[in-house]
Amino acid sequence: MPRSIVDSTKMDALYVSAPFYFDDDFQVCYDGHYNTVFALLVPLYKQEAGLVEKKGWNAFEQFLLDNEVGNLSDMNRKPFVNNLVIFSFLLLMLIPIFFVVYGIYHKICYRKICILRTSFTLLVVILCSMYYIYCRYLDQQKVAYYCIDEQCISIVHLYKDYGINSPTYARIYAGKILFRFQVRAKNYAELLMEDDISISKKILGNKFIIYGSLPVIYGNVDNIEVKEATGYIDRASTDYIVSRNLKFRHLY
Repeated sequence: MPRSIVDSTKMDALYVSAPFYFDDDFQVCYDGHYNTVFALLVPLYKQEAGLVEKKGWNAFEQFLLDNEVGNLSDMNRKPFVNNLVIFSFLLLMLIPIFFVVYGIYHKICYRKICILRTSFTLLVVILCSMYYIYCRYLDQQKVAYYCIDEQCISIVHLYKDYGINSPTYARIYAGKILFRFQVRAKNYAELLMEDDISISKKILGNKFIIYGSLPVIYGNVDNIEVKEATGYIDRASTDYIVSRNLKFRHLY
């Protein structure tokens, strides 16, 4: 928007979303031939709109849920700030500064071997911190597991692109994915996360049956079968479990 939404606030953007803070029954009204989806309009500051544009809608909503943000309708609220991100970047800036000061101050008192050992330790800390920030904020991938009778699959949520319309994809792998490098090494089935994916609570023909949008299989995945969802996913169904009800963690 070229100006603020109203004169009493500096917010100048609107975020359109499903009303995820309300019960699932409130989100869609089923009526004969047509279903009505109720949209939630969230006023945002410029920097918050930038977060949505850069990281995508899914990352923004997950940030709101993770930080238990509940005052979306408050036009006078302060901008949401992810303090952990700021702290991480400040840490990366302070570590090399500390190293330079430390080396200059102690170069006379300590032998070279001690300085080299300290340099190596600080270098490892810097690299680990950079990798953590990359995996946690710049290229997010989250994984959850679903098991039936000791057979397990891994559901990995990831982004293929950036931007306000950046889609989220779900990749389904046989077995448990523990580390990020396994995502590139194993065959998988992929679905577009337009809403959610549903997983059958029963194994049919020794396969997990998964419903979602635009299903595609890359390589040979023996125990996974993906199908196109023909309608809105009923999260209250007792025959299926939806992926958002699983416990996801960041994949490193």
